[in-house]
Amino acid sequence: MVEYDPRVLREYAEGLYRRARRLAWSYGFLGLLLGVLAYVLLATGSLLLQQRPTNAEPSPALLVLALIGLWIGYSIGYAKGAALRLEAQRALCQVQIERHLFRIDRRLALAQPPIPDRAAETSSAPAPVDGGQKLPPQAV
Repeated sequence: MVEYDPRVLREYAEGLYRRARRLAWSYGFLGLLLGVLAYVLLATGSLLLQQRPTNAEPSPALLVLALIGLWIGYSIGYAKGAALRLEAQRALCQVQIERHLFRIDRRLALAQPPIPDRAAETSSAPAPVDGGQKLPPQAV
């Protein structure tokens, strides 16, 4: 039989946090590569249209497109990471709720005497003498 183990939820939450941290930078790197690729495609296209030799030094557009790609990729990755961090917080919240409920249950069990079995009391009780009819209250 499988038992409840809060360590499993904690490890799951830690894994989600690690993935969230890596996700933002992975998307940022992918955006950087796409920015450089966009520059290469634009530069190649303009060279083909002009059909004349050009100097071999990169223009500032390469840096601009690479930084834009990095920023967009990082932003997307950070947003996706936020969803993972939220899921991790839900798992940790579940562990906290379980811990508090266990403490409350233990305190209640120690504070109250055991509840007698009501079914045993009602089955041994004699039948009402008045036939189950309500009698008016007696004046004292």
